[in-house]
Formats: sequence, C-alpha cells, structure tokens
Amino acid sequence: MKTLIILFGLFLFASCARSQGLPVADKKQASSIDTLKYIYEINKKIEETVLPYIESLKTAKSPAKNWQEIRTGDSTSLVELNQQLQKQEELRVKLQKQRTEDSTLIAKVKITLNDAVNQTSKGSVNDVWTKLAGLYPLLNLYVNLEEYQQLSSDLASFKALLSSDFKSVTNVKNQLTDFTGKESKFATYQSLKKEAETVKPILSAYADKIQLLYSDFDRYFVLWKNNPVGDRIAYLEGRLIEFRNYPYLLDLIFNAIEHPEGSNPLKNKLN
Repeated sequence: MKTLIILFGLFLFASCARSQGLPVADKKQASSIDTLKYIYEINKKIEETVLPYIESLKTAKSPAKNWQEIRTGDSTSLVELNQQLQKQEELRVKLQKQRTEDSTLIAKVKITLNDAVNQTSKGSVNDVWTKLAGLYPLLNLYVNLEEYQQLSSDLASFKALLSSDFKSVTNVKNQLTDFTGKESKFATYQSLKKEAETVKPILSAYADKIQLLYSDFDRYFVLWKNNPVGDRIAYLEGRLIEFRNYPYLLDLIFNAIEHPEGSNPLKNKLN
C-alpha cells in the first residue's frame, strides 16, 4: 500500500510538471536537482501524515460496534440486577416463613409455661418439671433433660469450689480432671457451654494461685512478722487483684488483714 501511494504521488507530480511546462527528468537541465528534492519532500509528507492517518482508520472501531458493546454491557448489568432482586425476594419469603413458624412455636411455649405455673400451686416439684420438660422438644435444645440437670449441677459444684474450702491442692487438681472429662458434654448445651468456658481458665489456674498465696502468707506471717503492721497490710492489699476471681482466697486475705498476728491458713492445704 505504501509503495502504491508513493508511485501515485510520483505520477501525479509528473503530470503536473508537464502541464505547467516544468522540466522532467529525461531533459537534462540544471533545475532537475530541485525537482528531486521536491519529490523527496512530497514523499516524506505522505509518510508522516497520510500513511499514519490511513493506519488509524484501520484500527478505529465503528460506531455500530461501540453501540453493540454498550448494549451488551447494559444487558449484563440488568441480568445481574435481576438476579440480586430474585435473591432478595427469596430471602424475604424465607424470613416470612420463619416468622410464621416462630409465632406458632411461641404460642406453644406460652401454653406450656402457663401449665407449669399453674401446677406450682397444685402439685409437687416433679410435676412442675414434667410440665417444663415439654419445652425442650419444642425448642429443640435439650433432648435429654436429666443429663442437662446433672451437668448443670456438676458445673455449679465446680464453681462452688472457688467459693468454699477446697480442702487440699490435690482435691483441686482432681476436680479439674473431672471438669475436663465433662467438658465435651457441657459443649452440647449452649447455656452450659458458655458458663463452662468462663469457669475453665479460672479452675485451671486454681492450684497455682493457692501456691502463690501460700508464699504471700508465709512472707506476711513469718518473714515480715516483726515489720510494721501497716507495711505488711499494705502488701497484702496490693495482692488482692491477683486473686480477684477466687472468692475463698480473697476471704483468707481479708481475714489475714484483720488478724495480722495469726498464722498461714494454707499451711496444711498444699498436699
């Protein structure tokens, strides 16, 4: 294409030269040098201006094609939007169905609770439990009510260990072993699971806390026995935060503060 354009330019220039009486190349005149220069400049302009323009026309997209792409893009967006609306509608229908089911369930629960409340003034505790047992299948939470009651009682015992005389460190460790063995069962009941997760780290550290407080009491009652009472009490008061999750140990500390002349209350509990 480039060659044809150049030849066409040469032909056009030769024709113009003849019509204007200009000398051509086969007439050997001095002005033929200027003619070659002129031809070179024309070819240069063609290469710099005309050819790039023609190439740009080849790569340009037609308006029809651009319009088609726009229509395709719009169609895709509409399809995606329609899919989102469909999902929203499905979710709305699902929630509406769940709401209806929940309303029915709540009505059944109210009836069961009313029966249990009425039974409290007529029958025994077992009669009330029998009425309440009907709630568990309805709520689909606690299939085995007896197991739930037993585990609830066990968890209460573990918590009580933190608030009462633990007897010995060995007993604390045994209780922790027992707790660990029942941990998977606690996890099957949502309310017990959360409570057990709270108790576990406190119970796990109990034996170490007892050993730590024994050292504090030994320092308070023995090593610093002849130090000013105010300094000794200030020391124990500063240790209170370390045992904030252990009610029984806190009671021992408060008693030691009130009776600084006493002895280490954990002396025989480390075995």
